[in-house]
Amino acid sequence: MREKGRGIVDKGDRSMNRVILIGRLTRDPEIRYSQGEQSTAVARYTLAVDRRFSRNNGTDQQSADFIGCVAFGRAVLRNLRKNICAKE
Repeated sequence: MREKGRGIVDKGDRSMNRVILIGRLTRDPEIRYSQGEQSTAVARYTLAVDRRFSRNNGTDQQSADFIGCVAFGRAVLRNLRKNICAKE
């Protein structure tokens, strides 16, 4: 695998865009495992990404985009957890 340009990874005859999203999980991911001898973790989750922008009248607005995601592999189990703050 070699870098073919910013955000594009070349895997022979296939190319894949790389996207980095920073946001908050809306709930704990739904994790399942594929069938077969070498099962793979598959996580489905929704990510809330903040978006700030200015209107023509000069007021700042804030919104959120909700992006449905699917992740594969062992990294799913290590990296996807809902950040829950304990209430005191």
